Amino acid sequence: MATVFRTPLTRLLGIRTPVVSAAMTGPSGGALAAAVTNAGGFGFMATGRMEIKDVVKELDIAKSALQTRPATSPTPLPIGVGFFGFELDKQAHTVQMLDMMLQEPVQAIWLSFGVDLGKWIKYIRDSEKSRSAGRTVIFVQLPTSTDAKKASLEWDIDVIVLQGAEAGGHSVSTAPPIVTLLHETVKSVTLPVLAAGGLVSGAHLASMLALGASGIVVGTRFSVATESLLAQSKKEKLVEAQASLTSTEGPTFISPVYDELLGATKKWPPQTTARGLRQEQMIADAASSLSLEERMDRFQKNNHPGGSHEIIWAGTSVGMINKIQPAKEIVDDIHQEALKVIQETAKMVSTVQA
Repeated sequence: MATVFRTPLTRLLGIRTPVVSAAMTGPSGGALAAAVTNAGGFGFMATGRMEIKDVVKELDIAKSALQTRPATSPTPLPIGVGFFGFELDKQAHTVQMLDMMLQEPVQAIWLSFGVDLGKWIKYIRDSEKSRSAGRTVIFVQLPTSTDAKKASLEWDIDVIVLQGAEAGGHSVSTAPPIVTLLHETVKSVTLPVLAAGGLVSGAHLASMLALGASGIVVGTRFSVATESLLAQSKKEKLVEAQASLTSTEGPTFISPVYDELLGATKKWPPQTTARGLRQEQMIADAASSLSLEERMDRFQKNNHPGGSHEIIWAGTSVGMINKIQPAKEIVDDIHQEALKVIQETAKMVSTVQA
């Protein structure tokens, strides 16, 4: 008999394992989203920097791969799709992609990095009035307990994703570590809360559940899954990063320098930063007297597979990831380890006669 988790998230989505794959620009395509859902978690596709034809292709891949919903079924497709608020604000084709997903419909939409996410939450809810598929599950990613409390009171949303400072890729510079952020938040909101940032294992899941989360978001570990769209060379670099655990600096580096070199600083909302694998030459350049133009020139020449300025997004726990494996194995590993940790921890408590 299989053991399942019962949390507000698993009940809301109808899943057995409270693990969600992050909507990561680049790695998160249809195959990965479907594989995570098929394994008992919940998978997300991403739309960042994508064209409509590419998103349609990935959605078709997800439909073909999903085992839990026939392609012709009227029920929502049991995956989610992530959108950046700043892209919805500025790009008509991104709004078209959102409309497509609402029409499909997919089960969930993830919104992040926007200065007016409330506008798009209302847009989604208004769209529900003209279709019969029911309520879209809206995930909103937030960096502080103040933001989370405000969102829970003012927005018609279903799940809050708390992104801590440990997260790979883009995050908000004011975000505290996930343990602090989660502990501060769960006392003040009634919605299901997911923990995100540097979480890769079953022990991480067990600890976040103990702190009041309804589940966790896993990014970096799924980015090296077999089904991930991340380049194989980058997957191998992430797996090799475990050797860097002996470094006093750690295997990752967080800085706005990434977006400076990409020429993307103005694209993201204020206070956005990013974390990736340490590239010592890139860090040295940022601390030098080189002008931004000179640094960008060096970056453009060396941002290639194996290059000294290659950007590979990664969370702080990347050193715990030691192999490339199918998404199903990742979900199963996290599920079983979390159960074991919870069961072993329960043995530490006993009733004694006063």
